[in-house]
Amino acid sequence: MELRHLRYFMAVAEMGSLTSAAERRLHTSQPSLKPQIRELEDQVGVELLSVARGALEFDCAGRASSTTRGWR
Repeated sequence: MELRHLRYFMAVAEMGSLTSAAERRLHTSQPSLKPQIRELEDQVGVELLSVARGALEFDCAGRASSTTRGWR
């Protein structure tokens, strides 16, 4: 696991949006961020985020991870 993957996840959790995190925090594009989050999910073996009807939702593991550290 690489530290950058965790940094990317933290940015998405704090901003509540892949696009906002990519553009405002990480200075990259949303399409390049999504595969990085998927790599983190593959490495930890659980789905952290899902997009339903255009809205970003944290799955159980994602919610637990983000609230454990005081993120959204």
